[in-house]
Amino acid sequence: NGLHFRATSATAEQLESAFMHQLTEKMQRMAPNLWHLFFALLNSTLQQWRAMGRNVKVGDEEMDIYVEEERDLGEFGGDDIGGMVYEDDVDEEADGKCQCHAAERNAALLITRTIVMISICLQTSNAQCNLLQGWLGFFMRSVCVPEKVVEVFAHAGSSISLTSIHNAVLSISKEISSKIKCEVRTLQAGFAYNNFDIQFKATQPMLEHQGSFVSATSATVIPLYGINNNNADALQSSVQLWDRDSHNPSPSVLPVMMEWKSFLQLHKNDAYSRQTHPNKLSPCQEAFSWHVRAILVNQVEGFKHFTKELNEPDTVKRIPLHKTTQIPCQAMDIKQSTPDGNIEVLNSLFRQGGISDPCESEFDVEHDVDMLEHIILIHGNLLTKE
Repeated sequence: NGLHFRATSATAEQLESAFMHQLTEKMQRMAPNLWHLFFALLNSTLQQWRAMGRNVKVGDEEMDIYVEEERDLGEFGGDDIGGMVYEDDVDEEADGKCQCHAAERNAALLITRTIVMISICLQTSNAQCNLLQGWLGFFMRSVCVPEKVVEVFAHAGSSISLTSIHNAVLSISKEISSKIKCEVRTLQAGFAYNNFDIQFKATQPMLEHQGSFVSATSATVIPLYGINNNNADALQSSVQLWDRDSHNPSPSVLPVMMEWKSFLQLHKNDAYSRQTHPNKLSPCQEAFSWHVRAILVNQVEGFKHFTKELNEPDTVKRIPLHKTTQIPCQAMDIKQSTPDGNIEVLNSLFRQGGISDPCESEFDVEHDVDMLEHIILIHGNLLTKE
C-alpha cells in the first residue's frame, strides 16, 4: 500500500516529498474509522471542547479544532493549558487571525501525533509498514542523534534500526554522487562553497583532552540558467581568457586596458543619477528617500500609521526570479582559509563532479570529462580569489 520504506533503495526524491500530507490522505482513505478514533482521543479533553471551536480542513475533511491558544507538540497529552484571556482593547481582526493561526497549528500537531500512533500500530502488525519510521530514522541520523537514542526509538516502534538507517544513507549518497557527475560533466554548472565549523566536545574534559574544533567546507552544484546551443560556446573560452589575463606571465595577447575617459563617459550617460528637472529628484535620490521613509515607518513608533502609504520603491532593471535546483556535494574536511586549502577544495569538487585535466594521473579516460578549455564558475569566500 505504499507504506514500505526500502532502506537499500532509498532516494532523495522520497526525502523531498510531502510525506506527512500523503500519509494523512492515505490513512483517512484506507482506515477512516481508525483515523477518527485516534483523532477524537487526542482532541477530547474537557478544556478543548469548552474552548472556542474553529472549522479546519484536515486532509480531505473539515474538523472542529480547539483554538484556545497555540500549543507545542509536547503540550498534548493532558497538560493544563489554562483558560482563555479576554481583553477589552484587543483588536477583533487581529484576534481572529491569531485564532485561525492557532487552529491550523493545533490541527497540524494533532495530525502528526495521530499519524505516529497509527504508524506504530501498522508496524506492529506488519514490519514492512515502516514509512514513517524510515523518515524519522533518517532525520535523526541527519541531526546526529546519539545511536543509543535511535535504538530507543526503534524499540518503541518510532524508527527503523541503525543498520537500515546506514543503508538508506548509503543508497542516497550513491544517488546524489551520480547526479553530481551527470550535471557537472555537462560543463554547464557552477560550484558554490563555504566554510563551516564544528566543535566536538569531550564527554569528560581533561587538561590534555578538552575536545576538538574542526573547520571544514561544504559545497553545492548549481546548474547555470540560460545556457543553450546558441551560447554554450561562450563557456569554452578558457584559453582566450588566460591569454588576456593580467596574471599571465607570458600572454600571447596584450590585455585591454580601460582608460579613465571611458569610465567618465559612462558617468555622463548615466540617466539614473541625473536630475532631469530642478524640482524633482533623480531616480537614485528617489530610491534613497524611499529607504529613509521606510526606516521611519518601520522603526519609529510615531510613524507606524503610514505603513499602508509606504508602497514599494520603483524598480530599476529588475532581474526576473527563476527557481533553480542545487545538488549538495560531499562535505570536505579541508580548511579553506589558505590558498592551499582553496586549491584542495577545488580539486575535491572537480573529482566529485568527474571533470579533470587529462594529464593528471587520476583522470578516468572512460568516464571523466576534459575541462581544460571550459570556464567553471566558482562562488566562494575567504581566499577564493587567491
